[in-house]
Amino acid sequence: MIKNGFDIRHDSDGKFAVIDVFNGAVVVINGHLQTGLTEAMAEAALDYLSRKYSERHDEGGSGRLP
Repeated sequence: MIKNGFDIRHDSDGKFAVIDVFNGAVVVINGHLQTGLTEAMAEAALDYLSRKYSERHDEGGSGRLP
């Protein structure tokens, strides 16, 4: 499920990763690479990124963080 440019990838080891759909890179949140996750953890990370995206774009500004 793609949310605001991010998606969950199911890796061959049965774990999950959150990726940037535009470049395929694994996302880093608060200094932590979002790979080797359970499905629930990956979904939570995706929801977090979606909320952050909405916060930046609902301000009516450029979308950049201060």
